[in-house]
Amino acid sequence: MSLTDTFIPPWARWLATAALVAAFAAVFYFWGMQDADIRHDLKDARRDAQEASAVAAITARYRRKEQQWQASSAANDAAAHKETKDAQDKLASLQRTIDRGAVRVFVPARCSAAAGSTQTASAVSGTDGAGTAELSPAFASALAGIAGDADRLAIKISHLQDYIQLVCLVN
Repeated sequence: MSLTDTFIPPWARWLATAALVAAFAAVFYFWGMQDADIRHDLKDARRDAQEASAVAAITARYRRKEQQWQASSAANDAAAHKETKDAQDKLASLQRTIDRGAVRVFVPARCSAAAGSTQTASAVSGTDGAGTAELSPAFASALAGIAGDADRLAIKISHLQDYIQLVCLVN
């Protein structure tokens, strides 16, 4: 018999051993539960990270497309502005030239004999009634303005079509 046998009865040793085993089992059980919770939290964190990565990729792709659109739109606007300005400058130059008399504008015309005249139309113009007439500078300038307006509208329509293709019909 040992010294411990005299002070600790055998039933108490069994009880202490059972309590110790139960304590270890409880610790391992709760440790396993925490480990499962940690694994679950880790799985949630991975899923959240994947979702955040997907959102970041979609956002980056959207921003690249938006920047491309803005660059294309700015280039289209600049081209439209330049083309309109060039057309206006050309028209203004033509109108100044007409107003100075440096350019004369002729149109096809038929000459007719004056009322009560005995001459025929061919005798008046010398070319079988066909010839040309010079427009006054004011009328020629107004006619050039009408053509310039048509050019400006054609430029606007062209650039509006480009805008529709660029902005409205983008996939």
